[in-house]
Amino acid sequence: MQPSKLAIFLSIFCLYLYFQNDILALESSKPIVKEAKVCSDVVKQGTNNIPLEASRFTQNSKWVVMFVSFENVQKQHIVLWKWYSPDGVLYYQNAPFILNPQNADNGQISTWAKIGILNESASSLLGNWKVILSLDNMDIIERNFVIEKYNLSISEDSKKIQQFSEQQSVQKNASESKKEKSEKYRDTLDWDRDPNGFLGFSKAYWIYLVIAFSVVGVLLIANP
Repeated sequence: MQPSKLAIFLSIFCLYLYFQNDILALESSKPIVKEAKVCSDVVKQGTNNIPLEASRFTQNSKWVVMFVSFENVQKQHIVLWKWYSPDGVLYYQNAPFILNPQNADNGQISTWAKIGILNESASSLLGNWKVILSLDNMDIIERNFVIEKYNLSISEDSKKIQQFSEQQSVQKNASESKKEKSEKYRDTLDWDRDPNGFLGFSKAYWIYLVIAFSVVGVLLIANP
């Protein structure tokens, strides 16, 4: 290595060592993507946001959602969602979302954005879509999904399956109710039986037997 190149190398290496802590601190302060999913909706369970993951949608779907959760949020950052139609054209860009550490729970924040499908232009743009997540103007994640034609026959089949399941549920409940009534009736027929009772008979049976013999005895005494 020539002296001039060696001097340049050593200078760069010394600068790296000098700024090493600042570089590492900058890297460690970046948010980490914990989860990123395309979904049909996000539901609340207690304090948690649960994404209902999906990758295929139809013209009749209400919307498509891109959910993302971050951890290690130490300062403010700007998050953007960019939605691209099947022809590769930017279809929509959601308003910027500010990651604020004051709103974080132990450094974690979850958020999401969506585009409408039903009665929107997206319903006529069928095919493979993609959504790109940007953090501080840098694209970091890409997810794909499909919007396809609404299939009436599939919908009708789904309805039939649902109706069949409901009928099965009604029949099951009726069968269980009938079984329960039968068991109660059987219990009334077997009121005198008790596996744990004396000679296998229930306490009520012995009381009834004692009363019956007492009545017969009284009648015999009264009419010698």
